[in-house]
Amino acid sequence: MPKRLAPAWFYLLAGAIAVADQAVKAVVKAQIPLHTTVPLWPGVFHLTHVQNDGIAFSMLEKKTWLIIFASVIIMAGIVVTERRAKGGLDRFSGIALALPLGGALGNLIDRLRTGLVTDFLDFRAINFAIFNVADMAITIGICLLAVRSFLLSEPTATPTPSPAAPVGEES
Repeated sequence: MPKRLAPAWFYLLAGAIAVADQAVKAVVKAQIPLHTTVPLWPGVFHLTHVQNDGIAFSMLEKKTWLIIFASVIIMAGIVVTERRAKGGLDRFSGIALALPLGGALGNLIDRLRTGLVTDFLDFRAINFAIFNVADMAITIGICLLAVRSFLLSEPTATPTPSPAAPVGEES
C-alpha cells in the first residue's frame, strides 16, 4: 500500500510554495528594475523582471477578475479533492496536487495585491515565455498528475473471442 501524505504536510507544502514564490518575487522586485535583464548565462538563461496581467503566453490579458475567479475555483477544487480523500491521498498524488495549489496561491496573491504577476525566469535558448516559481510549481504538478493518470489507467481489456462453431454446425 502506498504511503499517504498527511493533510498537514499537503497544506504545508502548498503554503511553502506560495511563500517561496512571494519571497523570490520580492527579491526580484527589490534588486532588478522592471524590464531589466540580468544575463546569468548570456543567450541561454537570464533573469528578466517583467509583470503581466494575463496567464501563460499572455493569454487572457486584461481579464484579471476572470483569472482570479478561475484561480479560486481551481484552488477550491484541489482543496475539496484533498478533503474528500480524508488523508487518503498517496504521497505522489498529494504532492502533485499541492504544487499547483501553492503555485496558484502565489500568483493569486500578486493579482489581488496589484492586478499583475511578477515573472523573471527567462530561458532565451528556447525562446520560452518568462515565468516564475509559482508557474513552475503549477506546471510540474500538472505534469505529475498526467503521469499519475497514465500510471493508474487500466489497459482496455481485449474481448476474448467466442469459440467458433465447427464447420457444418449451425448455432
